[in-house]
Amino acid sequence: MQDGFFLLFCSKIRLSIMPNQQELLRRITELETSVEQLLTKKAEFEQLAELIQDAVFITEFNKNFLFCNQNTYRFFGFEPTPSNKEFLVNEIFDNHPDEWKVQHDSVLAKGESDFEMLIRKSDTDLIKVNVHSRKIIFEGKNCLVSYIRDISDQTKFERSLIIEQQKNKLIIDSIPAMIFIKDKENRFYSANKAFEEQTGYKNEEIFKKSVFDLTHDKVLAEENWKDDLEVIETGIPKRNIIETLFTDKHRWFLTDKIPYRNPEDEIIGIIGFSIDISEHKHAEEELLRSEKMFRLLFETAPDGIILSSLDGKIHSTNKAIENLLGYSSDEFKSLTYFDITPEKWQKIELQIIEEALQNHDNVRSIEKEFIRKDNVIIPVLVTGWIIYNEEGVPFQLGTYVKDLSIEKKAAALENYLLQKENEQLEKDLASKTRELNLQITKLIDINALVDGVIKKLDDILQKDVNEKNKVIAMVMNELASHTNEDLWKQLELTFGQVHQSFYDKLYTLFPDLTRNEKRLCALLKMNLSTKDISSITHQTMRSIEVARARLRTKMKLKRYDSLTKFFSQI
Repeated sequence: MQDGFFLLFCSKIRLSIMPNQQELLRRITELETSVEQLLTKKAEFEQLAELIQDAVFITEFNKNFLFCNQNTYRFFGFEPTPSNKEFLVNEIFDNHPDEWKVQHDSVLAKGESDFEMLIRKSDTDLIKVNVHSRKIIFEGKNCLVSYIRDISDQTKFERSLIIEQQKNKLIIDSIPAMIFIKDKENRFYSANKAFEEQTGYKNEEIFKKSVFDLTHDKVLAEENWKDDLEVIETGIPKRNIIETLFTDKHRWFLTDKIPYRNPEDEIIGIIGFSIDISEHKHAEEELLRSEKMFRLLFETAPDGIILSSLDGKIHSTNKAIENLLGYSSDEFKSLTYFDITPEKWQKIELQIIEEALQNHDNVRSIEKEFIRKDNVIIPVLVTGWIIYNEEGVPFQLGTYVKDLSIEKKAAALENYLLQKENEQLEKDLASKTRELNLQITKLIDINALVDGVIKKLDDILQKDVNEKNKVIAMVMNELASHTNEDLWKQLELTFGQVHQSFYDKLYTLFPDLTRNEKRLCALLKMNLSTKDISSITHQTMRSIEVARARLRTKMKLKRYDSLTKFFSQI
């Protein structure tokens, strides 16, 4: 009624104003329009408030109730009567003064407020509600509009959802594989504990960041995003992707990527599952390197290698054996080990292989022969070994083949040359021996001659005068001491040529021998008798015997040990 009276009052003022008061008329018109709009908005607000499922009410800042919708009554369980309205005012404000004071202060400071609180709904238990309030102009006054929503069930649901999420997270975090979720913009949304441990990034560090933000390797990031994009665009999972970790290029992972869909079945990203296969990958690489190394050694080995089944079927050969026997690799694969082995060796080798299998030992080496492609027989040394599989079952035979052709020829040539050399040595030895014997004979004859002359001069010495005797005595002494010196030197030289190492060995065994003792040893080495030695050295046989006894003592030989036999062994 007040609003209608105001409009009528404005209308009458408009009819009574003078023409020169146009500005005032314009302002009155604007005011009239504003009032009409205000009334319209008020009606629209009240209609909308009835459509809202929440409790909606408007109060002045002094808590005076101006408006509430029907849901407010239903929310608190009362019929819409003035007394009930007063009751609602008390329930909302008086029972919870602290909460509403905070709400009131917040609205004054910020213009709106949002908080949760517990209120009593009629005579029932307390329920949890969400209260949202904001400052508005209602009926020309500064007021507070509040919306109350029962969130008890929502809270329970959220709590159960949180518990369920915690359970799921516990399960997901216990999975050793990395699990991560990315959106359509290649940004991480979530990841499990394994992902954090493997990459070193926490969830909060990777949230809404792409691989491009987390690595300097742009090529790796581009490959990673390419796989994601393929899954997002096709909706088809991509599995068994072998890739390096974006934070460590030395670690390898096997990754599956599947589409991540919302409840409406729209693809909103991808879910990834990655398993660390670094050890397997490194082992695989090491095996590959080992295989390459084996193949390199196999192909470049200087001697032949044959790999065959236990029944002799040839599977693989290297260049050395192919060159040795004249077969190509493909030709070898059509043969058996026994096709290239002469029949006389087959039974022997079968027995050797059988022994190795029974004793779980290597096949012992033997010298045998192979048949070359042109049927030439090749002498070889073969060494075999049994190859076992992972279960310890023998399944293959390896044979290492060394060509003995050159060695056999060299040995034959060496034997021939050695035989010729021995024959020549025997001839030279016989010649030297004859020469030595001749010189010894000459020495004996000359000494015999000298002894005769000395004897004759001795006879003259007994018959002639003293002066003459002195001259003859000097001749005799000179003849006895110098006559055979040159001949003796020649004798020692010839002896040294025939028995080259005798003096060296003698000096090693007995370094303190005198020159005469060495000469006596050489004469005994030539198996000369005491009489012959006496004749050569111009010593009596008694002196020679004494010298022999002294020599035996120095060499620590017993009296009955033969010096001639002893020197024959040196």
